[in-house]
Amino acid sequence: MYILRMFEEKMNKKAAEKLNSDHFEVGDTVSAHIPIDKKRTKAFEGLCIKKTPKTALIRKIVNNRGMECSVPLFGNVRIEKHRSHKVRRAVLFYLRKLTGRKAKLKERFN
Repeated sequence: MYILRMFEEKMNKKAAEKLNSDHFEVGDTVSAHIPIDKKRTKAFEGLCIKKTPKTALIRKIVNNRGMECSVPLFGNVRIEKHRSHKVRRAVLFYLRKLTGRKAKLKERFN
């Protein structure tokens, strides 16, 4: 039993290293580097408004229009966390309706 438990812990640790989602939460400003070709990647920087076990939904404003990108957490996508914001909800879909200063979130300092 002990050997089996050690093996499971080792496999869980390897899976956690592959997963990009351990270091960011909903309400964090992140940039996702999405591969286009074998050599080129496209950076998509925005606010994470929804996070599921397999994907994250990132939203940014471009030319006064909202752009959203669903990013897989497994695979060759590299995700970097830039800032944390203070939120009290699991899904931030209410930010879609807000514009300007109303859509700003308070920054959380660790």
